[in-house]
Amino acid sequence: MYSDVIDENFYSYLLHARERTYSYNLKKIKSFLPPSGKLLDIGAYCGVFMRTAKEMGYEVIGIEPSKWASNEARKNTGDEVICGTLKDLREDANNFDVITMWDVFEHLSDPVGELKDIWLRLKPHGVLVLSTMNMVNWFPKIMKEAYPWILDKHLFYFNPKTLTSMLNKSGFELVCQKSYRHYISIEYLMYKLSSLGIPGASLIEKLSKKSFISKWLVPVDFGDMETYVCKKIDKA
Repeated sequence: MYSDVIDENFYSYLLHARERTYSYNLKKIKSFLPPSGKLLDIGAYCGVFMRTAKEMGYEVIGIEPSKWASNEARKNTGDEVICGTLKDLREDANNFDVITMWDVFEHLSDPVGELKDIWLRLKPHGVLVLSTMNMVNWFPKIMKEAYPWILDKHLFYFNPKTLTSMLNKSGFELVCQKSYRHYISIEYLMYKLSSLGIPGASLIEKLSKKSFISKWLVPVDFGDMETYVCKKIDKA
């Protein structure tokens, strides 16, 4: 199913917001990363983070299961993007300094197996960066079944204790845990609220398209999305 994904709204609603999102969150953790080196982005989508990392001095490769998105990523970055998953990466593609997974971990059918494969691909003391939901945060607790990130395509949910345990068992040490901020445009926010049937959102969306405020970016950070920076360690 992922291989057939085509997102017609990406360039109209999401591109600028994703650029701001990745730039902001990467700068927050930059001090925990090597200043340069080989970076593999798992779930690269249209290559926005790859381009951001490249501008900060990294040599980038991407993996993306969507045929449409992986092709867009190649056009947007000029770099190698494999259409598939980590198992489709050639065997000699290893010794990465950094591997990233933004909003990917909850989609995996075997997250521990993926961590072990990532461990093999990283050089000694290489860094893994991933973002996912923290289900013991106040926001999902209050929202319960109405929490917006409870989706069929999200196969597993985590809290810091369970995720840290999985990381340790897979050969990683957690070195930094920070909140992960999304940026979205006013226009996209109204589009999403309209799709949920919120009264008045559809009208505001139509009006905002004709206004200069349509592309204004709104930070979204309830603390429920977190970034984990992890260092590869020798397995016992």
